[in-house]
Amino acid sequence: MPIYKCYISKKWKQEGIANAVVVRRHVNGNVTAGIYLVDLWCMGVKDAFYLFNRTEKEIDEKMDLMSDE
Repeated sequence: MPIYKCYISKKWKQEGIANAVVVRRHVNGNVTAGIYLVDLWCMGVKDAFYLFNRTEKEIDEKMDLMSDE
């Protein structure tokens, strides 16, 4: 599946920690998102999870929640 969208936290350089999201589109129109918490100064990837074969609306709602945090 080709990469459809990528996101990263706005202040990743200043804070040294980032949420990174990679979204891939399925042939059925749904998407899968890999969501990573990355410590840029020390540990690398600290946490990772995914949302598999969801509607784009569901992913957008999760992204809105992440941006509020």
